Amino acid sequence: APIGARTEVVMEALSNLNAKMQSKFDIAIDSAASSFFDGQVYNFESQQLHASDLLRVYEQLDTKFNIASIEDPFSENDLEGLELIKTMPKDKRKFKIISDDYTVTSAERIREFGKEKLFDGVVIKPDQVGSISEMFEAIKAAKELGQEIIISHRSGESNDSFIVDLAYGIGANGIKIGAPARGERIAKYNRLLEIAYSLEETQAKIPVPATPNVARTESSNDAVQKPMQPAMPSLRQAQPASPPPAPLKIPVQNTPQSPTQQPSSVATQTPKSPPPPPPQNSA
Repeated sequence: APIGARTEVVMEALSNLNAKMQSKFDIAIDSAASSFFDGQVYNFESQQLHASDLLRVYEQLDTKFNIASIEDPFSENDLEGLELIKTMPKDKRKFKIISDDYTVTSAERIREFGKEKLFDGVVIKPDQVGSISEMFEAIKAAKELGQEIIISHRSGESNDSFIVDLAYGIGANGIKIGAPARGERIAKYNRLLEIAYSLEETQAKIPVPATPNVARTESSNDAVQKPMQPAMPSLRQAQPASPPPAPLKIPVQNTPQSPTQQPSSVATQTPKSPPPPPPQNSA
């Protein structure tokens, strides 16, 4: 919906929360600009604004409320708005620009706009493109371009919560499931909580691996492992342990060996006395 007085009242209330609460969420806007664009101007707050005027409104809101992202800031049929986005380099934008109406879960359109680096992220709606395979192709295209992915519900939703598992499974940056006001939305929030609780239980059961007592340093050629300084012993480690049994010692004689003497490990025979000389005949 267009940003109006009622929306600003809500944002004022959010901005007045304490710092601890503010750190738990960011403010993002889905302006749905096509809904108040008549083909020439934007009918906003009883005013007729061009794209450049509407951009100033966004910048004022960002200055006041620190906006994280704006989805579809201009109509997809507004060429002036599209040209304005082109003049806003990604590294100099004050807020992220998310595409929904421009890309409509189409891998082809995501790649087309990706060449010009217009958007920071895209909205993916599983039932928008026609098939699950085409949806995954769109997700792949966005990942290849380094764009953020937001999985979104659509009007006419049922109580099925598949998109929550989809968002978690692909590692999406976010999910849009609306305010928790109706059954089909509550079902998705419940599934989101189930996944969160399951992850907490899994993490609690996984033992923390011991940190190896080596430090890894990088040299110009390769990585070298160097011993770390021993850590301070814990109370459990400081307790004296029973001494290990003394090893059995076998005495070894270190007598010098003559050059002709065989090693002690080889059995030797006592040398025999030389045979007596043969008898000689007397003359």
